[in-house]
Amino acid sequence: SLLLVGAVLWHVDLKTFAVAFKSIGLGEIAVLVGVYLAVISVTALRLFCTIRYFTDGSISFLVAVRACIAGLLSSLVVVNFVGNIAGRQLVLMEGGVPVSITAATALLERVLIACLGCVLMLFGWAWIFSAASLWSVVQQMALPQITLCILATPVAIAVLFRWKREVQLMRDIVSKAFAARLATLIA
Repeated sequence: SLLLVGAVLWHVDLKTFAVAFKSIGLGEIAVLVGVYLAVISVTALRLFCTIRYFTDGSISFLVAVRACIAGLLSSLVVVNFVGNIAGRQLVLMEGGVPVSITAATALLERVLIACLGCVLMLFGWAWIFSAASLWSVVQQMALPQITLCILATPVAIAVLFRWKREVQLMRDIVSKAFAARLATLIA
């Protein structure tokens, strides 16, 4: 990340950047800051809810906000996913949150974001190009290989999460998720 910033600073004319930056109005900067604060707030709320779901609920919302900010800042220096977990864990360990829960929460967030992104991509594709073109692409996909990858994921999780705490955490995730799905089907 720092090498990238250095390369940008090396190749960008700072005078041109300063002129372009001065042309940005206070309204645009206020909107940008507002959107960024909204993203941090939603991320902190999501982290707060998931951590409370998997633990005894002893962390406060401010600790979740601090953890999110620490995760964002550390992900700029270290590899994104690992830096995010490490930065969050530095703050969350004060609240007694184990590393396994922080890692599982980050993984769960990424999986949910990826699923939501795929669903939105499919709707966008169907809206922009047509549902027929989407169906023709789906017919050309390697569905057996994709199905094999999806089915192999729980096996890989079972192999990776073989320690007692992680096994219990995976049982909690699966059982609570199954109960929630069952409740929505019944309702």
